[in-house]
Amino acid sequence: MNRLPPFLAGMLVLMGAMRAGPAQPVLCFSDLTSGPRTGNSDNSFGHGDQDGAIVTVWGKNLGSAQADSKIFANGAEAIVYSWGDATAPANLSARHHMQMVSFQVNHLARDGPGEMCVVVHGRKSNLLPFTVRAGHICFVKTTGTNGASGDWLHPWRTIPHAVGRLAPGDIAYVCDGVTQTVADSYAAAVNLGSDGEPGKPKALAAYPGAQCLIGATNLDRGFGHWVAGQGHTAEGWTISKFTVTASVIPILLGSGYRVVGNYVTAPAGSAPEGAVEGSGNDLFVLGNEITKVGRPGCSKLYHPVYISG
Repeated sequence: MNRLPPFLAGMLVLMGAMRAGPAQPVLCFSDLTSGPRTGNSDNSFGHGDQDGAIVTVWGKNLGSAQADSKIFANGAEAIVYSWGDATAPANLSARHHMQMVSFQVNHLARDGPGEMCVVVHGRKSNLLPFTVRAGHICFVKTTGTNGASGDWLHPWRTIPHAVGRLAPGDIAYVCDGVTQTVADSYAAAVNLGSDGEPGKPKALAAYPGAQCLIGATNLDRGFGHWVAGQGHTAEGWTISKFTVTASVIPILLGSGYRVVGNYVTAPAGSAPEGAVEGSGNDLFVLGNEITKVGRPGCSKLYHPVYISG
């Protein structure tokens, strides 16, 4: 058999790689799967309340910067807040080589069920589902007051107050520096003590680039979920992009929860429980960095993730 000279074989390999072009962009998951297309009073881009929910997607081969890439939701190009490596709060870049994009749903997006996609160097990604529906958008800032209206210019001050004001379908974005490190109720820093509805979850999400700490190592729980006076656990919540810690259970889940992109620790854990624990149906735990869970010599029944249902 005749063999090609090494330099010619190398040229053919290089030409094949050039023909292949950039890697195909892939979207893996998002924090929100539904939200409004208007009502966002965040005027960072001078749009006032023209556009809607801020959504974050995670994927691969998206690029470490936006450059000429675009993202679409329900048929309309979206305004990008940030585009880059997925390093915080959950570092999905170091081991999984993932990127994350935070964007605002355009007011021209189609109502009802649809999809999200990115276009990177002219190549279109797979589709992720997104539904445009009604809902209010609120904000929590270190400069806010709990007697305010909750919009961008008149934000609330504390996360527990925001939790108590959300109706099904509403979203509260927690801005940089807002923390909740003391008990709210039921031994949790934040107790999600009310229900969302199917297709209309209540959502707490850290604002793009914000660092927001929930819980402390002297608390049993970071996020709890007991509905006072009704004897059941809260259902239908989305929790996204927080740093969460507790002595035993940083995040406690119920049915209809979507927990995405959080950094979770429980360095003193030791019990037949889990750092992320829940029971019920339709639970999604996606893209969280769960580390430093369980004290040295802890019970072998303590788990990073412990879900039944």
